[in-house]
Amino acid sequence: MKKIVVIFIVLVMAAPIVFAADQKFTWVPPTQYEDNSPLSNADIKQYDLICDGVWTAGFSNSTPNRSSAVFDMTNGQHVCTMRTVMKDGQKSNHSNSVTFTVGVPSTPKKPKPAASFKAL
Repeated sequence: MKKIVVIFIVLVMAAPIVFAADQKFTWVPPTQYEDNSPLSNADIKQYDLICDGVWTAGFSNSTPNRSSAVFDMTNGQHVCTMRTVMKDGQKSNHSNSVTFTVGVPSTPKKPKPAASFKAL
């Protein structure tokens, strides 16, 4: 039993630490189908968030004309797109992609060295 506890503690301590932060996303809901016919917002089921090539979240369209959401993202750089999912199952093409960085502190700025330094 002691060996199992020790192994568990070692594995937990060796596991990489992953931090996360809230990331806000905004979009403009579509108003037309690809053939330019009108699209009713009531026919939209959800908006899919795809980050780093993987489906990440589905934001329900329960609020009429929903155009923003907050999602907890892991630290690092991400590339995300969005697509609209209709109640009948049809999915739009992916939106434009956005690249952003979460939770990585910026490098502090270093001052320039003193100018005209002399020994007299």
